[in-house]
Amino acid sequence: PKHLPLFLRGGICVPGPGGEIPSAEVSPLERERILEALKKHNWRRNAAARELGMDRTTLWRKMKRYRLQH
Repeated sequence: PKHLPLFLRGGICVPGPGGEIPSAEVSPLERERILEALKKHNWRRNAAARELGMDRTTLWRKMKRYRLQH
């Protein structure tokens, strides 16, 4: 069972760029917070990451997960 897609195991998932993303990993509040920080800093990832208290590579991965691009 652990090799089956999440939707076949009874979980909820959201399609993502590299396959499915379990819904527990998709947070609309986090997505909105990231988007607001990016807009506030004119899409400068370093500044937005600093404001959010995360590394810029973490921000990049989250932007990819939430399909945020400028």
